[in-house]
Amino acid sequence: MTFFAYEDAFDPRLLGPFEEAYPELTVRTAAFASGDEAITKLRGGFQADVVNVCIEDTPRMVQLGLLQPIDPSRIEAWDRMFPSLKSMNGVEIDGQVYVVPMVGGTTGILYDAEAVPEGISSYRELFEPRFAGRIALGSDALTDIAIAAMALGNEEPLALDDAELAEVERFLVEHKGDIRTFFRGDADVMNLFESGEIVAAAPGYPGISNLLKDQGVPVEFSLADPI
Repeated sequence: MTFFAYEDAFDPRLLGPFEEAYPELTVRTAAFASGDEAITKLRGGFQADVVNVCIEDTPRMVQLGLLQPIDPSRIEAWDRMFPSLKSMNGVEIDGQVYVVPMVGGTTGILYDAEAVPEGISSYRELFEPRFAGRIALGSDALTDIAIAAMALGNEEPLALDDAELAEVERFLVEHKGDIRTFFRGDADVMNLFESGEIVAAAPGYPGISNLLKDQGVPVEFSLADPI
């Protein structure tokens, strides 16, 4: 079985119990860093049996014919899942289920607590002149658009009209020199903090902060406000 996923899905604590339960099954893993990368590889002919997707990417992948529908009656835990998870946009499309919700988390900002002892509490702060050239954003365009929209105070960053999207575009162009780089996956952003190249990054997750602190890098997670 080929498992195509974000690299953190291969953590032995997550994948290990499955492999132990099915020792006769050989699990091959292949990683991607963003939804765009996954789509590009699948459209290029890469074949996978199980794909770990974010629900915002599901409609596009279904439209491109990259995913097959799932029969939820064959999912043992389906009836025990929270209805709010099963009803999220992207789980079901045109009456068919394409995603089994597996994991969710909170997104925010990562920052170096020694370089920024006062912390960072909003997405707008990321783009202040004091951080110019010392921040990193993820390589996923949709997420970066949402980050910029929240920095501008938009409360619905994934539901922008044409005028709001144009404002986001102007904002990102205006601040392109402030962004040191775009990271691709957990390993990238961890290396950037470890080397001291950046003092803040978004999107960030509490788990990355914990991993970095375990390695002696004082990176904190902030549940940031839009502005």
